[in-house]
Amino acid sequence: MSNQLNDPMPILLTDRLSAASAGVALRVVDAGAGLDAGHAGAAASSVGMPAAAPATAPRLLDSAFGTLMLRSLVAADAAAHADFLQALGERGRRMRGFALPSGNGATQMRLGLTPVPAPVWTRAETEPAARLLGELCVSIDRSRVAAEFALAVRPALHGYGLGRLLVHCLLDLCLLRRVTLACASVPTGSPAMLALAHGCGFQILRAADGSAQLALMLRPRGVR
Repeated sequence: MSNQLNDPMPILLTDRLSAASAGVALRVVDAGAGLDAGHAGAAASSVGMPAAAPATAPRLLDSAFGTLMLRSLVAADAAAHADFLQALGERGRRMRGFALPSGNGATQMRLGLTPVPAPVWTRAETEPAARLLGELCVSIDRSRVAAEFALAVRPALHGYGLGRLLVHCLLDLCLLRRVTLACASVPTGSPAMLALAHGCGFQILRAADGSAQLALMLRPRGVR
C-alpha cells in the first residue's frame, strides 16, 4: 500500500457515523440464540473460505426493508451466493476472488446480508429479491492491525442504505477486534463505492487509471 495512506487520518468512531446516517436504523442485537444450527456458524463449510476460518455471531439489523441478518455464509448458501455474484457482473468476479494469500495467518470472513423473513421486494416491486442481498468480505492481518475489506449490494437494491449498513458492521467488527486500520481497493468505474467511502469518512487516494485506495484509522473503544 502506498506510503501516502500512512499519513495521519481523522479518527472516526462508529457512534459518530451512526449519528450522521440518513434513513438507516442501526438497531443491532445478538441473534445467536435464535438461529438454527445452519445459520449460526459452521465456518468449516463457509462459501469460498478456508476450512479453518472462524464464523462471526449473526446480527439482526434494521433497514429500509425491515429486519435483515448479517451472518457467515455456509455451504447451503452456495446457490444463492452464485446468483448474487452473477447479478453483480464484473464486480462479482472480483468479490469471488477476494482473499489474502493463503498461509499468511489472516482471519478471513465472508458475511452475507439476508432478509428476515424472505422475501424482500425490489424497488420496482415486481419480483422478490434473491435471498442474498449483500456481501461483506473481511480479511484481518495476523497482527490485527489492519482489516482489508470488500462489500457489494445487489444492484436492484442500490440507494436504500444497505452499503452504509455494511460499513457500520465492518467498523463495529474492527473496533470489537481492536483493529486500527480499515482499508480497501476500489477498481475503476465504482463512483457509488467512492461516494459511500467519502460519506463514511474514509481517506481516498486516487490513481491515474480511476482506481482508488481507501483507508480509515480507528480508535478502539476505551482508548483516548
